[in-house]
Amino acid sequence: MRTICRRGCQITIDQPLNDTCTASIEVYNLNNGDWQQTVNQTQNPLCGFMNEYSAIISDLAQYGNFPTKCPIQPGEVEIRRYYPNKCLLPRAMPDGQLMFQINIKCEYDGEMVTVLEAELEERVVPASSGGTPSRC
Repeated sequence: MRTICRRGCQITIDQPLNDTCTASIEVYNLNNGDWQQTVNQTQNPLCGFMNEYSAIISDLAQYGNFPTKCPIQPGEVEIRRYYPNKCLLPRAMPDGQLMFQINIKCEYDGEMVTVLEAELEERVVPASSGGTPSRC
């Protein structure tokens, strides 16, 4: 299933998601019309991934009922009007148009199956560009 979250989305989770699942995140920066990868956090066990990114997951949970604990139980997950807290982005993250891609795969019958692909685009502008700074 591919879900493109542009500020909001609904996701149906059919089976428990636990450490038989892996999660990865890739971050791209739009540079001269081309997306260039800046972060590639490859397949980590889901529960460890959720612990590592717990601040971002807690921020996301404020905009719906996104699960904050692993294992993730079956059910409907809704995210409404999500605007990422840019203070949670690593300082090394470049300014500009960013695209975040999250992928969750789980093992079923001995085979890894993609159960979720999500994408979010966000513009991060430097404080020196005038207006309200978007970084902390």
